[in-house]
Amino acid sequence: MNGANLKTLMRVAVASALLTAVSSGPLLAAKQVKSVVRKDTSELVGYDYEWDQTCRPLPRPRPTLIEPPRHGKVSFSNGTGTMLDDKSSQCRGARSNSVGVFYTPKRGYTGPDVFKIRWTYSIIASQVDTFELDVR
Repeated sequence: MNGANLKTLMRVAVASALLTAVSSGPLLAAKQVKSVVRKDTSELVGYDYEWDQTCRPLPRPRPTLIEPPRHGKVSFSNGTGTMLDDKSSQCRGARSNSVGVFYTPKRGYTGPDVFKIRWTYSIIASQVDTFELDVR
């Protein structure tokens, strides 16, 4: 396995692990994500997923970068995970297809950065999420 394939596999594993640990269901409204990111490294800054009312996974949401960051780049990686955090949800324990959002700052950059993603879903039209990052 070459380095690029290993890096992609690791990204999917990280996104899947985080989805398994902290997922809370399909997003219904736009959100603002604020994160601290380490300089000179690629980090998972968000993810999204979707399932139907019977807890069956639906196709992965389709992300579109509508406002790119000025001081870095954004990439996406597919994964799967299990809903664990909402004990009252009928979907607790359900598996779903996910998309991880990764941000990589320009080498040596520190300071703020912002980007926007439009998510397109199979059962709801779309939403726009704003990611506000503090690179340190």
